[in-house]
Amino acid sequence: MNVMENNLVKWRYDNGLSIAAAASEVGVAPSTWLAWEHGTRTPHASTAKRVADRIGLRPSEIWPVRR
Repeated sequence: MNVMENNLVKWRYDNGLSIAAAASEVGVAPSTWLAWEHGTRTPHASTAKRVADRIGLRPSEIWPVRR
């Protein structure tokens, strides 16, 4: 995945947030946020829902289901 096409990155940039600030907004470590942006990790369903609710998207718009 191209990082710049990632909705997490777009939301963070649109809101002028650093990785640390974005992570703080949703209650995770900056390293976790960065891993999400780079697609190397995905959150548990409850965390995905919390993050999606905070940034105004559905979880599937952030972390597409891979088949």
